[in-house]
Amino acid sequence: MLTFLLLFGFFSIIFIPMLCMFYSEAKLTTDESKKILFWLSFLPGTSIFLLYAFLKPDAPPVIPSQDCGVIQFYQFNARRGGYFERVSIRFDGAQYNRHLFFDKHLKKIPQGQKACFEYLDKFKYPHLAESKLVKWIEPS
Repeated sequence: MLTFLLLFGFFSIIFIPMLCMFYSEAKLTTDESKKILFWLSFLPGTSIFLLYAFLKPDAPPVIPSQDCGVIQFYQFNARRGGYFERVSIRFDGAQYNRHLFFDKHLKKIPQGQKACFEYLDKFKYPHLAESKLVKWIEPS
């Protein structure tokens, strides 16, 4: 439904002004009425886009996941003039490492030590660009 509304708004903002321009060239005589009709022809498409913006669902709330694992290593990366750090953790029960974005304000835990943490999982929430470590927690 929303995709149809978006496509309908896109086509109406392109084709309605074009059709109004053809109509005004054929039927209307004054330049002022042609200009008014041209600018008024954008109203249907704009109102459809506003309706789409009002009806589209908000992004789902992101709730941090909790897990434990063994710290493998920390890694610095550079991206377009800025540096950021990732931590590689082998989760409990997993056979591979996961790389989590690591904020500067978090305390580093030594490599090889088991730790429990809260993180935002990019596989659980696909709108996130990458998984991010939120905070260290006590083992439960």
